[in-house]
Amino acid sequence: MNKKMLIRNILIVLLFLCIFVNVAGLQLKEKYSSINNQNHLSLTSLESSSMLWSKTFGGKGSDICWSLSKTQDRGYIIIGETTSFDYKGGDAWLIKLDAEGNEEWNHTYGGSRGDYGLDGVETKDGGYVLVGGTKTYNVGDHDTWLIKTDVFGNEIWNKSYGGVNRDQGYRVIQVADGGFVICGGSGSFSEGPNDYWIIKIDAEGNEIWNITYGGLGADWGYDVIEGINNELYFTGGTDTSLDHTHILDIGLVQLDKNGQIIWEKTFNKPPEKQRWDEGYSVIKTNDKGFLIAGIAHTYHWGEDGQGDGWIIKTDEKGDMIWNRIFGGDLCDGLSTVKQTLDGGYVLAGWTYSYGGGDADIWLLKIDSMGYVEWDITLGGEEWEWSMLHTLELTDDDCFLIAGTTNSFGAGGSDVYLAKIKKPALDISFQDGFGFSFQVNNNGDVDFTDLDWTINISNVVLFGNSFEGSIDSLPTGGVITIDHQGLMIGFGSGCVRMAIGNIGKTIHCLFIGPLVLKM
Repeated sequence: MNKKMLIRNILIVLLFLCIFVNVAGLQLKEKYSSINNQNHLSLTSLESSSMLWSKTFGGKGSDICWSLSKTQDRGYIIIGETTSFDYKGGDAWLIKLDAEGNEEWNHTYGGSRGDYGLDGVETKDGGYVLVGGTKTYNVGDHDTWLIKTDVFGNEIWNKSYGGVNRDQGYRVIQVADGGFVICGGSGSFSEGPNDYWIIKIDAEGNEIWNITYGGLGADWGYDVIEGINNELYFTGGTDTSLDHTHILDIGLVQLDKNGQIIWEKTFNKPPEKQRWDEGYSVIKTNDKGFLIAGIAHTYHWGEDGQGDGWIIKTDEKGDMIWNRIFGGDLCDGLSTVKQTLDGGYVLAGWTYSYGGGDADIWLLKIDSMGYVEWDITLGGEEWEWSMLHTLELTDDDCFLIAGTTNSFGAGGSDVYLAKIKKPALDISFQDGFGFSFQVNNNGDVDFTDLDWTINISNVVLFGNSFEGSIDSLPTGGVITIDHQGLMIGFGSGCVRMAIGNIGKTIHCLFIGPLVLKM
């Protein structure tokens, strides 16, 4: 038998198997075990078992959250923009919250044209500083805008920075000398259409220096941190291709305290034309390296767009150690990362692939090597979003996540804030010929009528989504869902199980019916 005939026969057999599976359907076996619970608790929804509380802030207009930050009194500030309470055309918005997310006060800042806030922090004197954009106090088309307030949010001064074109600041930090550093992008002082832009400012808002970094393409900076020797590290997106084989790579750059480059690194997935990768958040990790959170391979932001959340772990010199992607077949991204006490990480972002609405806020917990422990989606039937710096760890080992909602609240869009604890359900995975998921109820409430789904993405195979329900899962109970049908797949992909708004994603290698965890 020649080689071509052998290949043809193999394909015929595979086709027959696929038809057989299509006729026979997927066979799933559920195995139950439980522990007798003498202290029976009243039933509650799965969502409320992990969400301690949620709140919205806003009016009848459009109100958007871009940043969440801790304060010294164990409270928080939210920074964003509002058309519900603005003077005209939109204003920057600062909301002060207590530890339980209750509003203490709020202030708006702006003039007669479009102004907004994107980030902010509490300053050493107990006041606050906000960075955003302004068309009211601008020199050129659009300027970066810095606002300094007192402890009650009353404006002390505001300064704008920029030239004749569009200049934007996305992140502000207070550095060791009491001054500030803004990270963003400039079209006024750039070599290409837009360059990375870092501005050093003294405590009174006076510019000490500003430096752009980039080539002939577009470059944007989204996050900056200060090192122990006053050096700076920033991440964003950079166009390193002059032939337009791709648009943006994730960049990581180290600067000395005067803004001079010490080293720079770029990261991309195998590039495709008219797509880009961007880094939105960078942290220094316990091992002195870095972790970057962002997005890979997006070609547009709509519901039918494509892209995955992407994290990159590096050593202290910025060289990649490992990387992981997270997401389904639509557009998903990660925009904030924090390291947790157990050495792992928690990330916030958005997902069009998972959840119940158009897009949902996405909270993802991973271990120290980047493997998923659990994820939670938050949202309703409409569009929800968590973008830029919107995640904090609480003192009681929970997670506070902020974003924007169109499903809840008073107006077209409102600021959304939720306090989340570790989910009551623990989902584990077993590979082999087919696969199985084991679900443990580690919480203190019993559950009934739990709907579950399994989705497989990024591989060529027959059958990529399955669903079912669990009648009851008491406290201490365990259920195993076995995949017993024949499945044909080749290549690397993701298997994700979701029960309500709680999920678990596993990266796997598919070799025919064999599934191997990667």
